[in-house]
Amino acid sequence: MVAYGGNIYVSFADGVSGPPPDQDPRWKLLTIVGPAGAAGSQGPAGDPGSPGSPGPEGPQGPPGEVSNQQLADAIGGTSANTNSVQTLDTYADLPTAISKLNELINALRR
Repeated sequence: MVAYGGNIYVSFADGVSGPPPDQDPRWKLLTIVGPAGAAGSQGPAGDPGSPGSPGPEGPQGPPGEVSNQQLADAIGGTSANTNSVQTLDTYADLPTAISKLNELINALRR
């Protein structure tokens, strides 16, 4: 049995050699290969399988940009902003002045 030119030939004689099988009567054609057919339609989608486990967490990214307004808003609410602290001569009573001095001292300790 031999394959030649896309077809299969069989010989019942021993030691057949010589011309190609399609030109030698000692070989008999067993199969004929026809032309290729048209492509078929797309088959159904396969099973997606189970999801894998999540990967490791990536590194932390760089800090984001802060606008001048965001910075001003953050500073405006703190005791470190001298614009939001009034001078002592504004207060008429001593307990309020002492309270504000204590607030300043505690802020400076931070």
